[in-house]
Amino acid sequence: MRKVFFVLFLALTASVYGQTVIPNGVFINNPEYASADKNLCFKFLSNNQIETFSVNSDDYDPEMDNLDAMPKRNRLTGTYRITNENGVDFISIQWSNNTSARYLLLLLPDGIPLLYSSDARPYFSGISTSIWEYLGNRPVFSDGKWITASSTLVEGNTRYSADKMGIKIGECWVEGEKGTGIGVKLTVKFVQGKNLTVSNGFVSFAKPNLYKENARIKTFRITNEAGKSEVVTLKDTPHFQVINSSLITYSVEGSTYTLEILDVYPGTKYEDTCINSMLYRFSQ
Repeated sequence: MRKVFFVLFLALTASVYGQTVIPNGVFINNPEYASADKNLCFKFLSNNQIETFSVNSDDYDPEMDNLDAMPKRNRLTGTYRITNENGVDFISIQWSNNTSARYLLLLLPDGIPLLYSSDARPYFSGISTSIWEYLGNRPVFSDGKWITASSTLVEGNTRYSADKMGIKIGECWVEGEKGTGIGVKLTVKFVQGKNLTVSNGFVSFAKPNLYKENARIKTFRITNEAGKSEVVTLKDTPHFQVINSSLITYSVEGSTYTLEILDVYPGTKYEDTCINSMLYRFSQ
């Protein structure tokens, strides 16, 4: 059976609420990362309009790449609004059948939405392009195998280690030094990777206050294997952002980089510096 996993159509316009932009278009769920049905689609439109539906796998033609033209099952329309709580965005949806939904919203750098209904894996993870391009530009989230940390916070039975920088929320990496962890280093090593990307801070559906209460990375020094360094500044947002450094280059053999914390956005309650998630794009 042909599979209908990996498609997104983007229009040139976008829906804008405050500082958050969701590209208009149809997104289909990525079952590799999310719990929703693999054929579930969300369509975002201007004027805070939204549509959801499912498509049949057998209807999908990779040469056609047009989800919106396929027969739709379980279709619902509605309206949505985005609000910000302690620096974290939530999207609330009112459906036409008088039901409602609320998700924590994280955006990948290309505007692809991740929708979380709890502190766990996302309920819905949008896919950016056709299956062929996706497989050649696949996001790889941290699982503790390609990132190591020079310091990790341990509180009782809880260890805030580098493997917590995956796609789940409600858990994160936290440095274990006194103060805000200036000088703590992350070592990143990946093969055939590009576009190193980070989601800053402690991100939680149940406790969004933890984002502002804990520190987030503001600047760090990135150093490559040749010893060359650059200073990179991150925005104070939990949305995913590409680490813009000319030192991060594609390598078939693999590349190693060191990220040293230089400065932070201070927390309102705690000194701990946190990273929610980190990923790179695997390209063949």
